[in-house]
Amino acid sequence: MSPELQQRVALRAGEQAGVLTPADLADLGCTRTDVRTTLRRGTWTQICHGAIAPTAVTDDPQLAALQLAAAVLLRDEAVPLRAGDARLVGVLDVAARVLQLSLVGRVRHDVALTDRFVDPRTDIRCAAVPDRQVVLAHGVAVTSPARTAIDLGRAYGLLRGVIAADQALRGGALPAELHEAAATCKGWRGAPVGRDVASMARNDSESPLESVGRTQIALAGLAVPKGQVTLVHRGRFLGRVDHLWEDLRLVGEADGKGKYGRIEDLHAEKQRHDGIVDAGYDIVRYGWGEAWVRPGLLLAKVRAAMARAERVGRLAA
Repeated sequence: MSPELQQRVALRAGEQAGVLTPADLADLGCTRTDVRTTLRRGTWTQICHGAIAPTAVTDDPQLAALQLAAAVLLRDEAVPLRAGDARLVGVLDVAARVLQLSLVGRVRHDVALTDRFVDPRTDIRCAAVPDRQVVLAHGVAVTSPARTAIDLGRAYGLLRGVIAADQALRGGALPAELHEAAATCKGWRGAPVGRDVASMARNDSESPLESVGRTQIALAGLAVPKGQVTLVHRGRFLGRVDHLWEDLRLVGEADGKGKYGRIEDLHAEKQRHDGIVDAGYDIVRYGWGEAWVRPGLLLAKVRAAMARAERVGRLAA
């Protein structure tokens, strides 16, 4: 990377909390080789999926927290619906290009945020937060995962809230914390949705897609499946499935983008699928298009599979 290019990169990074996305680098004229070289040399570090920043770690924990939040906010990936990408407790990236960062305490006026950082995708609100709903992350006081999930549900809808709440439960939060956070917001905008988030959240979904699929099924009044169930048939391990309706011998699989990134993964999944079917189970598969965009397609698949299971059961009887 030439000195002139290094200077342009440094100037752009300085404008946006020290964070650069692949789109930024391409716009500046950086090649993939340039990026790989800087990462290999340790000059820059990938701080989360789709964003890099200077390796030097600041001594200011609040600035470090803002940098991580900026990375999540600015990255240009298509559907960043993975809470695990935001390694800061209280920042759950659960909606494409939507971020709510809850910082508790006095607002820092000496941290410059450019217009590109403070934009319509940023939602800043002031509210009283009980001490028990505040935790420290990177030395910064932020809302707890449970409180953040409830706030996201109130602000952005049930599905996004359940995604965050499921992740919070898997991370160690208790259901009582969700219900308490929802009760704290009684009378606030979106409070009924917050209560629904607390009631519908579970700790047996390993991905946002599974959370969305299960929630759509519940909203339709259908039997809610168990999540992440290990199947064994005649002593042989068949696999761990995303959803299971045990009485119907029906399996649900959430096929998110990237789940089968290699040809070997597809081959292994085909063998797994065949083993489950040979053991007498039916399988319903769905993706983001069905669960999020056109949930009617998902529900039609599930209803048809349930009807098949009931017919097979009656014939067997």
